[in-house]
Amino acid sequence: MEKRYAAVFDLRKCVGCHACAVACKSENTVPLGVFRAWVRVVEKGVYPNVQKKFNPRICNHCDNPPCVPVCPVKATYKREDGVVLIDYDKCIGCGYCIQACPYDARFFNPIRNTADKCTFCDHRIEKGLEPACMSTCIGHARYFGDLNDPTSEVSKLVGTEDIEVIKSEFGTEPMLFYIGLDKDTVGHLKARSALELWENVRKLESRRSPAELAEARAFTEKTHKERLKNIAEGHPVAEQAIKIEQVITEGTTESLSGGD
Repeated sequence: MEKRYAAVFDLRKCVGCHACAVACKSENTVPLGVFRAWVRVVEKGVYPNVQKKFNPRICNHCDNPPCVPVCPVKATYKREDGVVLIDYDKCIGCGYCIQACPYDARFFNPIRNTADKCTFCDHRIEKGLEPACMSTCIGHARYFGDLNDPTSEVSKLVGTEDIEVIKSEFGTEPMLFYIGLDKDTVGHLKARSALELWENVRKLESRRSPAELAEARAFTEKTHKERLKNIAEGHPVAEQAIKIEQVITEGTTESLSGGD
């Protein structure tokens, strides 16, 4: 049976130390100001009864990733083992995938001039190692493994614990599962700045040859026409993309679930 990699975060054990974010930056040479792994911190209560709640985030490596079909040059793809990756040689930095991701897991890499995100440390798992953030967690709150292997820790936890996923209403089928998830730590979707994304594209265009730009634009136009055709025919992937676009534009999930 083909492997299906997944992760489980046990928030009962997370202490909010941010070691995961530091390990990820070091392992993957992530530029300053952007993160592949991060921890959302939320304070709850009123002084003196105040608590801090933590929600560690990475790419959800969805079974039905909306970032894949929106890429005009097919730079974003999902492997057979479920890991979602970006072909940096193909990526033109248009930002479509960044807008499509309902988890704010993607960002523009100012060094590569491409989209970027968590890769589950694919270079490590191919050697039989865990992703850097998993092996560094001092609270042992992170688990990684093959969901299709009934003997793996991940498979056992998903089968026995009360697990949840974030934003299940999008139908993305995320492979990042949480134990002890506090809904208040999820937060609202962050509206992406169209102006910021466009500025990134303009910077990228200045470094491409006219032939490369013409080819990329022709492919984008072709893909856009195919998308319009899919919308007209009621294609399910197109309908899902429309819903996600509405949420990003409106900054709400009302169109999907009647509110957060």
